[in-house]
Amino acid sequence: MPRARAKGFTIIELMVVVAVIGTIIALAIPGLMRAREVSRASSCQENLVKIVGAVDSWALEYDKRDGDTVAWQSLVGKTLYLKKAPVCRGGGSYGGTFTVGTTPTCDYTPPLWFDTQGNKYEHTVSDATD
Repeated sequence: MPRARAKGFTIIELMVVVAVIGTIIALAIPGLMRAREVSRASSCQENLVKIVGAVDSWALEYDKRDGDTVAWQSLVGKTLYLKKAPVCRGGGSYGGTFTVGTTPTCDYTPPLWFDTQGNKYEHTVSDATD
C-alpha cells in the first residue's frame, strides 16, 4: 500500500524562506537608515531657510545692515518672525545669535554608520537651494 505524503513544509524549506527574508531585510535596512538621515538633513535645511527669512525680516524692520547681530529672543515668539524655535531633527543646534548677511549653519554630526570618518556636516541654506 503506498504511503500518503504528509502535507506541509519540511524544515529545509522553512530555513530557506527564513534565509531569503533575512537577506532582503539585511539589504533594505541600510537604505532605509540612510533615507532617514537624508530626511533629517532636508528638514534641517528647511529650518535654516526659515531662520534666514526671519533674520532678513528683522533687519528690514529695524533698518539693520550686514554684520549686525540678532538673538533668538528677537526672532521667536507668538507675535515675532518665527512662532516657535526650529529644532534640528538630527540633534544639532543652530546657535543663539545670528549675523545679518551671513548664512546660519547647524552643527549636526551624523551617526558613525552614516559617516565612518566622524566628520561634522554643516547644513547651510545654499545646500537647500541647490
